[in-house]
Amino acid sequence: MLETATADAAPYEASSAAPNENTLALVYDGDCPVCNAYCRVVALRQLNSAVEIINARSEHPLVQHLMDENYDLDEGMVMIVGTNIYHGADAIRVLSSLTSGQSVLNRINHFVFKSPRVSALLYPVLKLGRRTLLVLLGRTTISQSRPR
Repeated sequence: MLETATADAAPYEASSAAPNENTLALVYDGDCPVCNAYCRVVALRQLNSAVEIINARSEHPLVQHLMDENYDLDEGMVMIVGTNIYHGADAIRVLSSLTSGQSVLNRINHFVFKSPRVSALLYPVLKLGRRTLLVLLGRTTISQSRPR
C-alpha cells in the first residue's frame, strides 16, 4: 500500500479537518491496486513530498471532512489544492496539470487528462474498471468499509 508523503511543514493543522491555503492532498482508494500504482507513479514521483497521499479508507481528518461535505469517495478520487476541492474527473485533471513533468507516463497522463471534456468522458470508464477490479479481488467499496 502507498505510504503517506508529507512536506517538512504540515500542510494543515492536525486538529482541523478542513483544508487551508497550505493543503496539497490527494485522497484515493488505498485498496485498489491500480489506484495505488497510479498515485505512486503520478503523484509521488512528480510532486514528491509536496503532496500528502491519503487513503480514503483511513480515519484521516480530511477524509472525514470530505464525507461530512457529502463527497462520495466511491465516485472518485479527490485532489485538494489550498481550499479548493476537486472530485472525480476534475481531480484527475488537476493532478495531471500538477504533474506535467519529465517522465513519459506523466507526459501522456498530462496530454490525456488536460482537457475537461476528455477527463469527463474517460473518468467513468476508470471508475468502472476500479469497481470491477474490487469485485474480482473480493474487496468492498469505500462506503461499505466505513463504520456506520
